[in-house]
Amino acid sequence: MKKRVFCTLVAIVFALIALGASTQTPLAATPASAAETIFIRNTTSAMGGLWYPMASAMNIIWQNNIPGVAPRVMPGNSVENVKLLSDEETEIGWIHSIGILDALDGIPPYDDGRDYTNVTHLTTISPSPMHVLLRNNSGIQSMADLNGKVVAVAMVGTSMNVAVEAMLAQEYGITPATITAAGGTWLNLTHPEAINMIADGQLDCWFTQSAINDFLEIEAFSEIYHLPRETVDSFLEKNPTWAPAIIPAGTYNMLDRDMYTFSSYVIIGTPTSMNEELIYQMTKYLWENVGDIHEVSLDATRYMRLEIATIMADKIPLHPGAERYYREAGVL
Repeated sequence: MKKRVFCTLVAIVFALIALGASTQTPLAATPASAAETIFIRNTTSAMGGLWYPMASAMNIIWQNNIPGVAPRVMPGNSVENVKLLSDEETEIGWIHSIGILDALDGIPPYDDGRDYTNVTHLTTISPSPMHVLLRNNSGIQSMADLNGKVVAVAMVGTSMNVAVEAMLAQEYGITPATITAAGGTWLNLTHPEAINMIADGQLDCWFTQSAINDFLEIEAFSEIYHLPRETVDSFLEKNPTWAPAIIPAGTYNMLDRDMYTFSSYVIIGTPTSMNEELIYQMTKYLWENVGDIHEVSLDATRYMRLEIATIMADKIPLHPGAERYYREAGVL
């Protein structure tokens, strides 16, 4: 299948911005007519990940406003969640836009014969740009210096890890094996673990699509590394489901000039088979009570706005129930 080219420049302006199988209550049942409880598995990241508290707030909104709905946060990761959505093993899955775009093109790790055309989405949450953070006095002047260093990425199974390993291998010939062979360490860490290790001087380099408040915690202990523009452009040419992004100078105290990087979007996926009226109500009440999500996430506060909810709709189908809400709201 012809690769989708996703290279529209994204200017990120920070200031503006269940346990129980779904078959227990058929997905065709509407909230009002369901005779049994409708279990909603809201599959996110590992506990302690960025998405978990937002998903928990979402569940409270749905439970308080939609009769018969019983949502539950489930741990997951962005790669596996795409596969769970395709298999209809979760009703809601938090994924990266690049994950489903790669899946539709059969790009590894999605070259598994699944039919990913049955994955739609309910909303876009936020952009998710790549950052490279170095501890102060790490001795790293370029990515070529990573061999022999202590380097961290996210937990196993994330789209970001796939991208980081591809970028390092394609542009620098560096792999986890070369880092460890030179006496370094390649780690998969949660956000709190990485923050603590940088603060303690135990981590040299952290690749992350982290939250804004994470950087605020470690500004005194770290600096942002600017990937060379030619590296980013070369990576994007080879991996066109990622988008270029600019993070303006001053976004963080340690960012004294614009940073050019690559980004995906965090989206809330759902299978096509989910009932239209149910998804309509879930979308409607989510946006009518979005302030509850802002309270638990600084990233959501800055980014999660109705204006960007449909930004991926031209590349990844909206669920018909979500589309109906957005047309009523005037954003489609």
